[in-house]
Amino acid sequence: FCTEQSQDLEVQLEGGNGTYTFVYRINGISQPPITTTGTSYTISVSPGVGVYNYTLASVTSNSCPGTVSGAFSLTVGQSPTATLIGGATVCAGQTTNLTIDFTGTGPYTVNYTANFEPQPPIVTSNDPFIFSVAPSSTTTYELVDVTANGCPGTVQGLAVITVNPSPTAVLLSDT
Repeated sequence: FCTEQSQDLEVQLEGGNGTYTFVYRINGISQPPITTTGTSYTISVSPGVGVYNYTLASVTSNSCPGTVSGAFSLTVGQSPTATLIGGATVCAGQTTNLTIDFTGTGPYTVNYTANFEPQPPIVTSNDPFIFSVAPSSTTTYELVDVTANGCPGTVQGLAVITVNPSPTAVLLSDT
């Protein structure tokens, strides 16, 4: 489960006379009582990064206490970001490095393009991740997407590698 996502928890209610009040806990801390007339109630949660344990603490209907059961555990990971850094002017045949800086917890999977052509995905736990490129002509590298631990993230940055042609010289004779 990732930040910026929501998870629905359903509380099913039975018996009683149709009006129920229940209390649930998050990591052992009671939340305000909820009163409903339905036989089910949906709690929509979107917590921050961490581990959350949801349990029912109590239920009553017409002042009569009831029994509760069930638990739900939710581990929330941080949505990653990936930033492409680099750019250089090189001579034909030379290599240069590009860097991807990440936030979040790896391993990361990054998809990128070179002149809008998809390249093989990069899978790494290294932050930053440095890789070499040796384009044969001027090339623009751009990140397409990033995921980490099943969480989609955001990408930014592009890098232009300008390739200067190698000069040639020919010695000629008049004879």
